[in-house]
Amino acid sequence: MIADGIALGARILTLTRVRRECPAPPPGPHIFFANHASHFDFAVLRLSLPRPTHPVAAADYWQANPLRRFLSRQIFDAVLVDRTVVDRSHDPLAPMLAALDRGHSLLLFPEGTRGDGRRLLPFRSGIYHLAAQRPECEIYPIRIDHHWSGWTVTFRPPTRILRNEAKPEFLARLRELVA
Repeated sequence: MIADGIALGARILTLTRVRRECPAPPPGPHIFFANHASHFDFAVLRLSLPRPTHPVAAADYWQANPLRRFLSRQIFDAVLVDRTVVDRSHDPLAPMLAALDRGHSLLLFPEGTRGDGRRLLPFRSGIYHLAAQRPECEIYPIRIDHHWSGWTVTFRPPTRILRNEAKPEFLARLRELVA
């Protein structure tokens, strides 16, 4: 209830308009992804996403202080990914795959950090590896346009990873869908 209140407040504050170029997704696990320029991005999307959908976020950032920990875990039920441990014994996809396997959806920001809102940063490869391990999941692109007169959120038609699609081509294709 608190998360929905924050989401409604964020929508009012940002004057968000939602456009759908496709029907709302059917029940089941999905992967949503969007460009990322503001802390409000997940909040303005929350009310338009099926439940449960978990934002995927960097553990090092969202665990940095008690307020962030509380918001990420208790309010928004984020799936936190540890970006600081990079070795063969640690699979950063594990918590995301577990959420999908429970029938939950995920929201990723493949740029990996907030951009300036004017141009997309290169996409990181996590979404590719996630899609490759769960090729049955539909992937929904979401474009967030940040304007002084309000935000426009556009839900684009879903896609999937293509058979034998290489990582560079996949990432370029997804990036183009929100560019």
